[in-house]
Amino acid sequence: MVEDNEAMRGALENMLDALGYRVRAAASGIEALAIPHAQLGRLDLLLTDLVMPEMGGIDLYRSIKQIKPTIKALVISGYPM
Repeated sequence: MVEDNEAMRGALENMLDALGYRVRAAASGIEALAIPHAQLGRLDLLLTDLVMPEMGGIDLYRSIKQIKPTIKALVISGYPM
């Protein structure tokens, strides 16, 4: 799960953990890509914010998809579309 807003990241991580999911949280796309490839390969779902500094959620998804082609993504945003 990648979310640049600290409060939102903490709330999402706590909620998902309470629901029984194992969560690996990162504050940015760059931080998420620093996770070792072996760990990224074990991910089932990328939950990411759409708009983040340095690297947005779509670019992050494309980068992780090169490491794990079967990864699914749920892209979220706090901005109205």
